[in-house]
Amino acid sequence: MAYAAVNSLLYTIDHLLNSNRISFVASTSETLDFALDRVKSLQGSLRQFDDLRNNTGGVMASEARIRDEARRLEDAIESHVSAQFLSQSQNHDRCPPTLSLTLQDSRQAIDCFAKTADKMENEYIEELHKPLTEEEEEDAAGVASLGNDSGGNECEMVGLSDFFLKIRNLLIANANLRRTAICIGGMAGVGKTMLALKLFHDPLIKANFECRAFVRVGRKYRLEEILRAIIAQVDLVRDEMITEAAEDLYEYSKRILSGRKYYIVLDDTWDLGFYLDLKSALPNEDNGSRILLTSRKTRTIEPDVTNAYSFTMPFLDEEESWDLLKKKVFGEEEFPRRLMKAGKKIAKNCEGLPLLILVVAARLLSEDKNDMEYWNEVAEKKNSVFEDSCDQISEVLLLSYRYMRQYLKLCFLYIGVFPQNYVVRRSRIITLWGGEGILEHSGSHAIDKFASHNLVLVCGRCLVRGARVHAFRLHPAYWYMCRKEAESSKLFCFLSSYADCSVERVTNQRCFAIYNNVLFAIKEVHDSLASISTARSVLCTGPYHQYQVPICLDWKLLRVLDALTIRFYEFPDEVVKLIQLTYLGLTCDANLPPSISRLWKLSYLIVHRHLSIKWTVDESYLPVEIWDLQELKHLEIIGRNLPNPTHGAVLPNLRKLLDVGAHSCGKEVLESIPNLRKLRLQIELAPDSTQALSLFDHVSCLEELKSIQCVIVNPEVLCEPIVPPPALAMSVESLKKLSLSGSGYPWQDMSKICELPYLAVLKLRNYAFQGEKWEAKERGFPNLKYLLIEDTDIVQWTAGDGSFPRLRCLTMKNCYNVEEIPLFASDVEVLLSPHIIIELVDCNPLAETCAKQRYGAERVNVNYSWK
Repeated sequence: MAYAAVNSLLYTIDHLLNSNRISFVASTSETLDFALDRVKSLQGSLRQFDDLRNNTGGVMASEARIRDEARRLEDAIESHVSAQFLSQSQNHDRCPPTLSLTLQDSRQAIDCFAKTADKMENEYIEELHKPLTEEEEEDAAGVASLGNDSGGNECEMVGLSDFFLKIRNLLIANANLRRTAICIGGMAGVGKTMLALKLFHDPLIKANFECRAFVRVGRKYRLEEILRAIIAQVDLVRDEMITEAAEDLYEYSKRILSGRKYYIVLDDTWDLGFYLDLKSALPNEDNGSRILLTSRKTRTIEPDVTNAYSFTMPFLDEEESWDLLKKKVFGEEEFPRRLMKAGKKIAKNCEGLPLLILVVAARLLSEDKNDMEYWNEVAEKKNSVFEDSCDQISEVLLLSYRYMRQYLKLCFLYIGVFPQNYVVRRSRIITLWGGEGILEHSGSHAIDKFASHNLVLVCGRCLVRGARVHAFRLHPAYWYMCRKEAESSKLFCFLSSYADCSVERVTNQRCFAIYNNVLFAIKEVHDSLASISTARSVLCTGPYHQYQVPICLDWKLLRVLDALTIRFYEFPDEVVKLIQLTYLGLTCDANLPPSISRLWKLSYLIVHRHLSIKWTVDESYLPVEIWDLQELKHLEIIGRNLPNPTHGAVLPNLRKLLDVGAHSCGKEVLESIPNLRKLRLQIELAPDSTQALSLFDHVSCLEELKSIQCVIVNPEVLCEPIVPPPALAMSVESLKKLSLSGSGYPWQDMSKICELPYLAVLKLRNYAFQGEKWEAKERGFPNLKYLLIEDTDIVQWTAGDGSFPRLRCLTMKNCYNVEEIPLFASDVEVLLSPHIIIELVDCNPLAETCAKQRYGAERVNVNYSWK
């Protein structure tokens, strides 16, 4: 992938130029500036693809040359920097204060790249602007087509009957309303077009509308062609070809539809601009006319417009998937009972995607459909049927990928490094993107873009409208596609078995995703991987391995090492020789060595402890040399504390400090991390301790702090606590998120939180507050949108006038004594909003009754484990 290689080279050069640890010798700075300009120019040319979308063979060949040349120069520069660093630091345990850098030996490589880059850039732009063939043009444009020949009355859809009826009722209800638009979004292959066709040919729909039109729009729509297609279906008088200019088509379509109740289906729409352009050409009268749009996006109609609805098309459930599979394989024949178990598992493996079920069914039919052994092999994925089926539908899925911007493509393919069906947490993938240097533009919002385009499956419900996606996974069809694209573009090499690790396959690869950590223990595999001098990223994403394996640590140019799923008994000394590391994640119970400071480029440091080892209450500190890591942005060290800094030491770039102990909240420490945005504490109390903790006394010095999470893992509840709760001095006006667990504050102390002006999310777990009564202050919590209360002894909760004016979601879990939910009635506009939700999980049934009476049953979600 040319864009990934150029982006990586740009990141490397830019980091060298902006590092305060480097002093340049002679004309080195000018040399790097010259190289940076050429790389930026090349990157700008590659971005032209976002607008032209010319994916011909010539463009792809040109991109391959650019990728190889960019990687060659990056290897030369980083190899030279590494050699100089090791030479200058060989007599030091710590990183030298400054590195004297000269790139005279690389000047020739840079000059050669500059000349080659000019030629490659011109060739690329020339290929990009070449006119497409007629076939390519039709493919790219998605020319509007009529719907009369799209299956007619023979169209058939299995399952989703409730969703079909819901949409049909919405189409025919309230016949006197003004024009209404309905958008159905969903993943490619989920059956949106089939649903639209079934609705279009439904007898009840035909009877309710005077005229109908079905038009496929496509990615690159031409509005005149769409209007002509509509007119051709609704104008029963005109037989000749429609040739009017665009402005005449607008007026003509309005005229022939005026006074008529119309139903127009616009299939496969891609963007908001299309509907905005089209709706002005259609009359908007009080006669119940309807427009139905299908899209791969969740919303193609502008938000908050009146008389417009957006829905996401659901996947088939397991029973519906099974019905579709057996119908396509055996039709009206009786299904053999001996194939039932395997058949249901095959259907389940398709995860509700109708297109994938149909392709798998066709492959079952291509063999002996009564062969039980073959069905079992397919069910257990012991043959290539699923992978081949996903490959067959990849052209349909690839359209969504191909029309992404370059940086989004890079982010999306990166998700494929995780195993199939792996639930990816937002924080995890963003730190990896950051370590790779690919967080460009709004890269941190890439996940939300993927979710809105139905490219990922969101895990957990987003109860607050507009909330960020916190966890997601890929559908197996997209997972296979990601792997295939990542490997074909030489972005990643995936290793899950011994057969994957041949020398021919791993040679010249730069990024490895290891799905099976035991592979490192095989000598041939270990030696083969150790020989890859160009390796930049190694991600061990398979199941956690509790035994130490001899992982390769000889990659001198390695940038990202994520080995959190491998247990190290001792901190590996070889790691501190990997001086190009920007991201280091591992699981180790031993203390970090002072030589960790040699990793002068490290931005992300994550150290977990072995799962089976319980924390000790003895205080453990990081080495004081941790303050030498000036590039550090993310520090996640379970069960350890930051030591007090040496005189004048500061970590100016540290944004996240996670899972540290109470002693990391001292004044000297917090004042030396002035730009911290997120603080997460995990504290284990000593059984005989009577000393009050001091956690929040000094957080007021953190003017950029947005989020605090504090978990006391062994709290004392339901009695007078032995240890007084930590003082609650919340004077951080910038705070937006606060999560407390096990702290045991009295509810009266909530008065110190309720006045925080920007607090939007408050989570209280495991007796974070204790006592039977909570009286929320008047006008308290002015910006709170989400409130979680879980596991508490509260009995009575009252809300003062004007409190919680912007609350969108209240979640209560295991609150057995609360019988009444307050009425947050101060903001009438918000109260009437359909987006306010109350969620009750294993709470008192009387609380459910109260909530439904005060807010309406449609706003209350209830879940009881005992029902």
